Amino acid sequence: MKVERTLIALGLILALAGLVVAMNGYIYVNVDRGPPLVVSGVLVFGFGLVLAALGFILRELQAIAADASKAALLLAKGRIAPAPADQAASSAPPQPQPRPLPPFEPLGSASTAREDSASADKATDETQSDLFASQRSEPKPRPVLPPDEPARAAASASAPPSWMARPGPDATPAPKPPEGDWLGQAIVQEADKARKASAEKLARDGETELEREFGVNDQEKGEKPPQPKPEPIGHYEAHGAHYTMFSDGSIEAETQHGVYRFGSIDELKRFIEGEESGNLGKS
Repeated sequence: MKVERTLIALGLILALAGLVVAMNGYIYVNVDRGPPLVVSGVLVFGFGLVLAALGFILRELQAIAADASKAALLLAKGRIAPAPADQAASSAPPQPQPRPLPPFEPLGSASTAREDSASADKATDETQSDLFASQRSEPKPRPVLPPDEPARAAASASAPPSWMARPGPDATPAPKPPEGDWLGQAIVQEADKARKASAEKLARDGETELEREFGVNDQEKGEKPPQPKPEPIGHYEAHGAHYTMFSDGSIEAETQHGVYRFGSIDELKRFIEGEESGNLGKS
């Protein structure tokens, strides 16, 4: 506090002295010493005002520092002082401790007491759950599908449209002929091969029908390779007759009466049965 007071007092004294010197110089302005006195007085007056202003500024800064130190001290005291809640907790009476068991009380009574407390807690929880059961929304159970429903749904999703489906060849196997029937065994073996060939033919026919339905012209299709002729897939001889099976299911029979061409196995069977019945009628 002494420093700022000293600066203020010294500044005021210099300002007064400078003012007096400037006034004396103004009186003798016409003399050679007049102007220097005026200039010197003005400079001393300004220097005194600056010192006085510095003194006032220093005093304000010290006042601000004192206020800040007081605030910091109060804040530190507030942190150290106990909170009202802590004081109330410390002043509250201690809760009663559970009654200790007598030294000679059997252990079964202690377990019984624990079971009673556990049952009481459970009853309280059940009561609360009953009270709030109406407010809870139970999730609805998901519908249970039969075991074959997922497979049926997947099959329906992956199946082609009904208008594109074509009846395929019969997947049921042909009945096994009895032993000793060489013609029946040959027919069954060759029927499987003919069935595969007919399935391929149906697939090719289906592609042709789709192209015709959607208007695919010859330029878009390009030149198709010529279809191959049916190839022989088996040869059998029995009772002086030679049978040749072709890939398209047809059968060619060379007998002593001539060469016969049958479109399917059923047609060959009908021919053989008719020939046998004719021979029986003649006899």
